[in-house]
Order: sequence, then structure tokens, then C-alpha cells
Amino acid sequence: MLNATILKTDIDTQTKWDFDPAHTSIGFSVKHLMISHVKGVFKQFDASIFTTGDDFTSVEIDFWINPASIDTGDEKRDAHLKSAEFFDVRNHKKINFSGNLYLTKESKGAYSSYGELTMKGITKQIKLDVEFGGVIIDPEGHEKAGFSITGKINRKEWGLNWNTALEAGGMLLGEEVKIECEIELIKQSQVKFIQPIKTNNKMTIVKRFGIWIDHANTHVMEFADQFQTNIITSIFKHQQKQHSLGLNENLMHNKEQHQQHAFVK
Repeated sequence: MLNATILKTDIDTQTKWDFDPAHTSIGFSVKHLMISHVKGVFKQFDASIFTTGDDFTSVEIDFWINPASIDTGDEKRDAHLKSAEFFDVRNHKKINFSGNLYLTKESKGAYSSYGELTMKGITKQIKLDVEFGGVIIDPEGHEKAGFSITGKINRKEWGLNWNTALEAGGMLLGEEVKIECEIELIKQSQVKFIQPIKTNNKMTIVKRFGIWIDHANTHVMEFADQFQTNIITSIFKHQQKQHSLGLNENLMHNKEQHQQHAFVK
């Protein structure tokens, strides 16, 4: 019997979002002299951001920062931060935050998200607090989404260990780094995707029709809607062919057994 489950293809829409760099800042602050905070930003960053439709409660993100773009408003301090005692930008070109981020609603407009932060070759899970401002059409007709993101990490867990003791006691720099980001995203495009087609031979056929499978193989992304019918038809024909081959193999096997039985007689 042919497997008819291949015809059950739940089609949904995946939306791509990009940063609006003029209204996005990726910042941080660190305690200085135990009495105040020094703030800084990274000026070069980018990300691959996708949502299902316009639903940000399950967003896929791969976000990177160029650590050499750090700016704290002081060139001497920035040069020190780029050195091997901190970010070691000569050997580590990116800070990366990635993962499937499932936003868990805490209260109205407030969410928590989880992902992996990689710095200096060290990857650790972190939690971020996310305030979702909403989605709106700007005066130029662009659809935008806004977020305020905060979090706390211990810099020493990623090998940013430098410090110096103060004569009065305590340390020059705090170990805790506060993450402070203001994000505006612009909707770029929407594409269709098909829910999982599970077996390897089906996946091989699907990939021939201008679509791709994501990293987790959890869904198939369709870049061209007109190929959808062809894809399903081709998979069905492939199964028919496999089914026919299986029948032929059984017939041949039965024939050989019959011939062997006749020869024994």
C-alpha cells in the first residue's frame, strides 16, 4: 500500500526581518570604580531573523556582532577592550547569539528568551528579558516591530578576565555586564514553507525543486510556490515507482523459489 501521508503538507508563511540600523542600538554597561557605570555600544552587527507569520513568540535568530566595532567614547579604552586581555579581536572576529528562541510571556508585553552566546570561542546559554513594543506601519509604509532587550552576564565566564585591584579595596571593573539593546526590525519578505516530510528519499527529491531544509530538518522552506504541486506529484510518483519495484522484486523472488522447487522435484 502506498504511503498517502505525503499529501498532508501543512503550508505556512515564514517572515524575514532585518534591523533598522538607524533605530537599533546594541549596548552594554559595566561598573567602574565600584561607584558608577561605563556604557558602550557595538556599531557593526547583523542577524538572520525569521518568524512564523508575524508571530514573535517563536522566533529563529542568528545574530552576530563585530567586537572590533566597540565604542565606549574613549579611544584608549576601546583599544584595550579590543586587545587579547578582553575581546582579542585579532583572533575572534565575531560575537554570536543564536538559537530557536521561544519567548515565554511573563506579563503584558514582557517576555523571557533563551539562546546561546558565543564569545572568544566559548558558548554558554543565557536568558534575556524582552519588552515587546508591538508592530506598526511607519510613515514610509514599512512594517516595523520594536523591542527593548536587557540581560546580565558574568564576563569572566567568556574569558574576559582582566581587572586590577584598587588601593581603597575592591576592583577597578565589575564582573557583571548589563546588556542593553533597543531594536527596531523591518519586515522584508514572506515565503511559504511545508511541514516535515520525514524519510530521507523524500527529502532528496524535495531538494531538487528549488527549496531547502533548515538546520534542524524541522521544516522545508519553499522559495517558489509554483513548484509545490510538482514536488508532491514527484514524491508520489517516486513512491509509486518504489512500490512497483518492490512488487517486481517479490515476483522475481517468488519465481526463483518456484524454479528452485521444480528443480528439486
